[in-house]
Amino acid sequence: MSGKPVGRAALILIGVGTAAYGVVGLFTALHGQALRSALIWFVGGAVVHDLVLAPIVATVGAVLCRVVNGNVRPYLQAGLLMSLAVTLVALPVASGKGYSGKNPSALPLNYWHGLLIALAIVWGATLLAAVAHVSRSRYARARRQESVQ
Repeated sequence: MSGKPVGRAALILIGVGTAAYGVVGLFTALHGQALRSALIWFVGGAVVHDLVLAPIVATVGAVLCRVVNGNVRPYLQAGLLMSLAVTLVALPVASGKGYSGKNPSALPLNYWHGLLIALAIVWGATLLAAVAHVSRSRYARARRQESVQ
C-alpha cells in the first residue's frame, strides 16, 4: 500500500483543523458589529469572486483560446491572472482608501508607481518565459528536422 492516501488524509485533517481553529478564534474574539463586519467581508469576498471575477476570467480565457496562438497562450493567461491579483491587492492602498491626512506616515509612498513597477515585473517575466518557450520549441523542431535529413 502506498503512502498517498495516508498523506492525503493527514493533509485534509491538518487543513480542517486549521480552518476550525480560525473559525473558533473568529467567533470568540469578535462580537457584535465587529463580527457582523467580518462575516460580511468574508461572504462578500466569495460573492464578488463568484459573480464578478470568475466570469470575467472565464470570458477572457475563452477569448484568448480563440485569438492567441497555443504556444504563448498559457503565458499570456498567467500574466493576466498575476496582473489581476497584483492589481486587486494594490488597489486599496494605491487609491488612498483609509488615508485621513492626520497621519502622513500611514500611506507615505506613491503606490500607483509601485503598482506599475510590479506589473512591469510581471509582464517582463511573462515575456521572458514565453520567448524562452518559443525559442526552445523552434530549436527542438530544427534539431528534429536535422536528424531526419
